[in-house]
This record gives sequence, C-alpha cells and structure tokens, in this order.
Amino acid sequence: MRSLADIRGETRRVLAEVFAREQAAGRLAAGREPEALADYLMTLMMGMAAMARGGADLPALAPVIDLAVDGF
Repeated sequence: MRSLADIRGETRRVLAEVFAREQAAGRLAAGREPEALADYLMTLMMGMAAMARGGADLPALAPVIDLAVDGF
C-alpha cells in the first residue's frame, strides 16, 4: 500500500509535468516554474480540503478557486 506522502509526491510530479507541457505549448507564461505551480496547487487543494472539513461549503470556497484560476 502506498503512503500518503508517496501519493502526494506522485500528484505533484504529474502536475509539474502538465504545467511544463502547457508552458512548452505556449499556454502558460514562460516565467513560471512548473514545480512551483505544482506546489502552489497542492497547497491550495490541501488548504481547501481542510476548510471543507471545517464546514466551508462550495459558495464559501468558490471565490478562492476563482483567485487561484486568475493567478495562472
């Protein structure tokens, strides 16, 4: 059975690969680091999961999602 750390590491790696491909295709700014973007997205997802566990619903989380998407 894979550990949570292994799963998170694999998710980060896949996200970084996706960001690198998008950057190479010209759909993501050249000055962005794919690994940093992957870390940012992982941090955002974990933070939003914690907020949801604490009772935040989609209407409360939607503005956070909008800010994150605007950041790309």
